[in-house]
Amino acid sequence: MHAFFKSVLPSHLAVVLPEAAPNRITLLEKLASGQLLCVAYNAAVRQSRRPWGYISQDSIHDVAALEAAAEAGEAKRSGWTFRRSDNLRLWAA
Repeated sequence: MHAFFKSVLPSHLAVVLPEAAPNRITLLEKLASGQLLCVAYNAAVRQSRRPWGYISQDSIHDVAALEAAAEAGEAKRSGWTFRRSDNLRLWAA
């Protein structure tokens, strides 16, 4: 699964994943925001012979950027639960 995500994610999001194949829990923690799931899904849809079900880029919340800003002290963690659950809802639909 780790190899799949590394192969389809754009480089600016692939760096969010650990370099080596992580254990299952570590990988699931990285996927918990739903953002990487949505972006990887869209990349796989584009490569498909039957591209349907694309998720609009405007609908996907950029949780990775929010986390980076919070680590740098530039953002608060308010509203993140909504953003994460909305990403997961988009991916699951």
